[in-house]
Amino acid sequence: MTIVSVDAKNDDLKAESLNLERMIFSDLLPVGNFEATEEFFEKILEIILSFIKTSNTRTEKIIDFYFPHDLEKIFDFKVSEEPKNLAQILNDCSKIMKHSVKTAHPRFFNQLSIGLDLVSLIGEFIAATTNTNMFTYEIAPVYNLMEQSVLSQLRDIVGWKECGDGILNPGGSISNLNAIQLALHSRFPNIKTEGVFSCKKPVIFTSKHSHYSIAKAASILGIGSNQVRFVPVDSRGKIQINTLIDMIKEAIDSNEVPILVNATAGTTVLGSFDPINSIADICQKFNIWLHID
Repeated sequence: MTIVSVDAKNDDLKAESLNLERMIFSDLLPVGNFEATEEFFEKILEIILSFIKTSNTRTEKIIDFYFPHDLEKIFDFKVSEEPKNLAQILNDCSKIMKHSVKTAHPRFFNQLSIGLDLVSLIGEFIAATTNTNMFTYEIAPVYNLMEQSVLSQLRDIVGWKECGDGILNPGGSISNLNAIQLALHSRFPNIKTEGVFSCKKPVIFTSKHSHYSIAKAASILGIGSNQVRFVPVDSRGKIQINTLIDMIKEAIDSNEVPILVNATAGTTVLGSFDPINSIADICQKFNIWLHID
């Protein structure tokens, strides 16, 4: 079995034999053989485990920082005509991790990307390895049942006891886009076939500290970013309830249709939570869709 070691001077991975240097992707399964595949995967796993160990060591730096022009000298980002050999791929993977931020480091603090859940990491390995989709039960039997179970439990958590459905999104921005689309179609059912030209001007309300994806979603859906009204916040970063009510009434008096109020549960500015219960009462009073980001 080929042994790959890390050079202490330049951290480059070098194969002690020429086997990996002579191999390319086609030497792996499904075209190549299992032995080469197993060897390659073992070396990749060594690199990953080394990074996980280093990331959880307090005495290690969070990042070995280089400016962009210096980093470009270390990596060759050009797409070559010929495939890289497996030893070079291992070397590149090692260097990528060496120059990446160690988000699992005990001293790394960030409100969005922090920590590494190893069980979830294995889940990503399994999902990527099975390489399927969620279209039908026939193509993904276990994942379909898993999804239905998770969605059912999530509905129970929020108190939704009736029959319902849901969707697992890749991130908050897409979730906000879907929410605004649902609110728009709920208020104007004919919009699916006749478009936004068939309805009065819809308007969205959100705090000044809300995520930029709200205005972006309004632009994508044809509502227009100008139809997003940003409500002032108080000293703690929470949306001002009385001002929200006044702005809703003003929109109605201007012959506009409030379709959604976005309440933020943890802003990226101060980590503030909008007063959701109070906003829910306002939405119920004015028949407006409530979305919690």
